Amino acid sequence: MKKRIVALFLMFMLLFSGIPASFAASDGDAGDTFFTIQENANTQRKAIIQTGQSVAAKAYMGQRLDSLLSAQEIQALASQRYGKKDTLTVEEALQDVDTLFRTYKSAYGLYYYFGESAFSDAEATIIKELNKKQSIHTNDLEKLIGRNLLFMRDAHSRVGGYLPTVEGGYVKKYHYASNIYLQKDETGYFRIKSGEQWYLTAVNGNSQIAPYVKPCIQADGSITYGLGQLFKDAAQAKSIKTITFSTANGKSKTEKIKWTLGENYAKSSIHTPDYSYSTKSGVPIVTIRSMKGDARQLNDFVNSGKTLRGKKTVIIDIRSNGGGNNAYPDNWFKNFTGALPQLRMTHIRNESALAQALGNGSAKGWISNSKAGRFVPNKTNIIVLIDSNAGSAGESMIMNLRTLENVVFIGSNSAGFLIGANQLDLSLPISGMPVTITQGIHFIEGGENRDGIGFEPDIWVNPKDALTLALKMVEYYNLA
Repeated sequence: MKKRIVALFLMFMLLFSGIPASFAASDGDAGDTFFTIQENANTQRKAIIQTGQSVAAKAYMGQRLDSLLSAQEIQALASQRYGKKDTLTVEEALQDVDTLFRTYKSAYGLYYYFGESAFSDAEATIIKELNKKQSIHTNDLEKLIGRNLLFMRDAHSRVGGYLPTVEGGYVKKYHYASNIYLQKDETGYFRIKSGEQWYLTAVNGNSQIAPYVKPCIQADGSITYGLGQLFKDAAQAKSIKTITFSTANGKSKTEKIKWTLGENYAKSSIHTPDYSYSTKSGVPIVTIRSMKGDARQLNDFVNSGKTLRGKKTVIIDIRSNGGGNNAYPDNWFKNFTGALPQLRMTHIRNESALAQALGNGSAKGWISNSKAGRFVPNKTNIIVLIDSNAGSAGESMIMNLRTLENVVFIGSNSAGFLIGANQLDLSLPISGMPVTITQGIHFIEGGENRDGIGFEPDIWVNPKDALTLALKMVEYYNLA
């Protein structure tokens, strides 16, 4: 009771002092706590993992089309001889474009997912533009091709330095309003000013406020509510300008909202493990920043799964984890639970001659398999820290932990390198332009494409502050 009184006092201090807090998300009832958020997450994820129909794989599989590429062209594409020419004649550019689109049709795992007509239309537009020229710089050809591939929401794929997922606006970052703090009752979300309850009734003039309202961790570790959203850039954030509060007796007030971009643990994804195991406030903390690199550190990480068995509460910090080998998160899970993770997934793979030339598969054409998911009982409170630099095999750790009971994710959304599988790095024969495609598709859980957005946490906080706030939350709710 004393803690609750202190928490209430601190909450009012925060409301009137302007001290920033970080924000989180949940659909719980009035007075959300760590435990209601955890239970909501358990219920929602168990339903996703264990129910639902598999994706109809055949809709995204085509005929075996290795004949579209000659043996010489396959060898040239697989040679990875980058940057051979800066300027191309239009005839040379047209040849590379023709090779590229035949490569997509022959070997790209998401070709039929995005649709044959989308690629045909893109190629036709590029050819039309090239036929107006006599020559073109390779950088300009990259842009011309890339601008016409914006439908490719596949974060692993690129043409030169052009990333369709980024340029297409699919990548979104967490922004939060650092000066808005709300409580919740049966009527809605409110704040108190001069002893009067003012309810949030509109964001940017729209009464649909739910997408913006997120529970948060306050400075004392208790959970309250704030405003947060995913935006593709600062301009989109600035377009959401106002919030409106109203009282029960009909008074209304609209004020400006200022968004702050969340800070990741690091400026970019990390590609060295930097593994550590420590204890703070009685809570074990495992940190892993990459799933590739130093084998000793990675094996220590895998073995920590056994060490953490039976603990009351643990924190796993995978912020800015740049990915690597999925075997490490899989084996960590096995050590912790006694069995490998069983995700609800449909996997489609184009085992082409080009992929075989790069050491991926046996050129036997399109294959697929679907697996039912299994939600694993677990008594340990597992708090996982994530940010938008955590991607690829780092997101495999997230996917694995989503199949485990009593896991709560804190931070921002992850990177969103998810739908494409088995990356193939190529070079176009004449220009030497680097091209990356993916050989397969991962339809995870419900099958939606999360590239550029990734997995959302259960509690949204400024990722830079996630560990500090998580430890405060552990103390507040007596989780240690």
